[in-house]
Amino acid sequence: MRRALLCSLSVPWPHRPLLGSYHLSQARALTRLGLTTDIASPAPFIPDWAAPLHSRLLNHWKRPQRYEMSGVTIHSPRVPFAFPKTWRFDVVPRCPWLTGALAATALQPALVRLLDQLGTDVLLGHGILPWGELLTRPSVRLDRRLVFIEHSWEDVMRLRSSTRLGRAYCSWARQADAVVTVSRPLAAHLRDELGLENASWIPNGADLPSRSVNGEPRPAELTDVPLLLAAGSCYRRKGFPELLAAFARLSEHFPTARLVIVTDRHEALQARVDELDLGSRVQLLPLLSPEELRRWMSWSDVFVMPSWDEAFGLVAVEALAEGTPVIVTEDCGVASSLSLVDPEASPDPTESSHGWRVPSRDVDSLSDALTAALSDPQRARRFGAAGCDVVRTTFSWTKNAEALLSRLTPVGRAA
Repeated sequence: MRRALLCSLSVPWPHRPLLGSYHLSQARALTRLGLTTDIASPAPFIPDWAAPLHSRLLNHWKRPQRYEMSGVTIHSPRVPFAFPKTWRFDVVPRCPWLTGALAATALQPALVRLLDQLGTDVLLGHGILPWGELLTRPSVRLDRRLVFIEHSWEDVMRLRSSTRLGRAYCSWARQADAVVTVSRPLAAHLRDELGLENASWIPNGADLPSRSVNGEPRPAELTDVPLLLAAGSCYRRKGFPELLAAFARLSEHFPTARLVIVTDRHEALQARVDELDLGSRVQLLPLLSPEELRRWMSWSDVFVMPSWDEAFGLVAVEALAEGTPVIVTEDCGVASSLSLVDPEASPDPTESSHGWRVPSRDVDSLSDALTAALSDPQRARRFGAAGCDVVRTTFSWTKNAEALLSRLTPVGRAA
């Protein structure tokens, strides 16, 4: 094996540098292990006359067709295809075969040119839809190794063996060397519900902190202030309203505590902050660069991820890499790979857990976990140190790449 092409619609580009940035880390790790990995991320074709009509169209039109980010080459050919959320969630369940055929027809010429140009040996598809039909064709015809990588809880957990979507999914999945997921529950669902014996779990990795980020002191205004941090796109399933409600209950016992939420679309959250009279204690920040976010992680006493239907939860692992303990929900994918305690668990100086677990959508339990974390700073620091160790031993991108390469042996390819 010499060269891989990772195909994804969600990768960083100049206008959206944080989108799918974990792909860059994975590609670099594979390259370090001898499998030089480029990324293919087609963009919709936009005529010159249409580009000025809307800022989003103009940004896509300006996107380079070949560029580098963090040392990884990204190819973005223009194709007559788009995959908006309405198609993904409304049309795909009813017309999966049509979706696969349309994607293959629209993207195949660009893909074949890239395969010929790069001499690709391995194909990696970020999600079977929309890549299933497109990538299985050259995999079978040209004998290329093929692995599908599933990151989406919503896409995987909706699959049922009795539906058209489930049957289409299986037809493509069984032609691959492997289907890997970022959490155990997703892999278990593919095996138990769809009978996919080539489905397995490989956890995502996390980039280890740099000294320049880890060693920078807190700003003066945050000195000796209990600091909680949360981060993520402002989807409902991220649980930020529940976090605000839980944090409001800490006013009596922790009046100086601060909560920082790094997210987009602040309007709805700001209204909730005002409603709870938390304006002086809650700060909403826009999405930050990875370096800036890690700086806030290193400053924080606890990182909180109250979301549900979370396939993995990479941001929590990144916080652990900074030595910051976490509070996560039980159904978060990464929870099954960490040592977590219930909020009411009595302190034990010998334990080496990484944080606290709570039920999703449960404001009472989340408030108890926040209280437990802030009531015993020494325990929280001990959890953070143990978390940093588990990232180095379990969640490195090198380990992720090694596990992925192990799935690329000829054994296991379906006939």
